[in-house]
Amino acid sequence: MDQGTRPEQAPISGVVVVLLVDFLASNKSWGWMKLAQGASNLKHATGLLFSKVMGSGHDGGFGLRPSSTHQGLVLLFDSLENAQAFLESDIAVQYKQHAREWWSSTLVIDSSRGEWNAQSWAPTDLTKEGLADLSKDSTLVATLTRASIRPASALAFWRYARQWA
Repeated sequence: MDQGTRPEQAPISGVVVVLLVDFLASNKSWGWMKLAQGASNLKHATGLLFSKVMGSGHDGGFGLRPSSTHQGLVLLFDSLENAQAFLESDIAVQYKQHAREWWSSTLVIDSSRGEWNAQSWAPTDLTKEGLADLSKDSTLVATLTRASIRPASALAFWRYARQWA
């Protein structure tokens, strides 16, 4: 392998769980601890293929000032059964118990571009048992975006983001 290149990984596919939480003010230290732990407290979730713990800007926005209470999880599971089991697990229940507001959704991947941590995603195989039901209402669409902001472009990005905050 040439220096500076990395081996190509096969795209992964499955069922996505998005969990968004706004912690109670009295529980924000618990939330900060979960954010600092990152995905380490999720590693025992059955069928978990990919996980990201995300913070947010103040009041859930995009500003430079971080929110002390808003947090999110994006998880990719190998099956609908494992995704649903996670949403009923102790970890998910703890997030809900510490939250002022809590929302989750189970999604299938329709299309994907780019990589997240050098890992690309592929559209979900809807022929798997139970997954066809997730896509019956094709009018409901969620778009998850993320980007790496190069330092030279950061100022322009934040100026643009503030217009929409």
